[in-house]
Amino acid sequence: MRLNGKRTACAAICVLCALISVFGFGGFKLKNKYNSVKDVFMDGTDTTSTVRYSMDAYLDSCAEHAKKLAEEAKKYTVDDELIANVIEDADKLLGMDGLDGRYEAYTRLTGEVESLYSALQAAGAADETNVKLEYADYTSKQDMIKRDGYYDYAKAYNSTVKAFPANIIGGLWGAVSADMFSR
Repeated sequence: MRLNGKRTACAAICVLCALISVFGFGGFKLKNKYNSVKDVFMDGTDTTSTVRYSMDAYLDSCAEHAKKLAEEAKKYTVDDELIANVIEDADKLLGMDGLDGRYEAYTRLTGEVESLYSALQAAGAADETNVKLEYADYTSKQDMIKRDGYYDYAKAYNSTVKAFPANIIGGLWGAVSADMFSR
């Protein structure tokens, strides 16, 4: 009898330890990995540099160049509503923190910037120096966004979260996939 009682208690303790290990520490580990991905998004992969080369900085720079392009467009006969939309969406993108919703805002802004630049071309202003410079700066930041190291970190994290048992643990801990910015 005594031996059976010890086995039951021992088995219960082992199951409890396994549950705590998998669901407690495992979920905490997933949250830490997600926070690392967010840190790479905000600070970039090279934190020793004095210049921020991060997805967050590139998005902010795109928004700033979009606003400057819209300000230049005010000098020409271009759709005032389109100019206002570019400025409004650029301000929204600049006002956002973190990952959530940034890609959607960036995508919307990019479409509007392309429409604005097309309108500037139609108005004969695309060859003006400031218009060319702002549009070129915007597109160069788009290229930097496409080549940023954030994607590798987000891809590795997403692979971890989708694998078993992390997909179950992640659901319990609220761990979500990191935004891949359509890559």
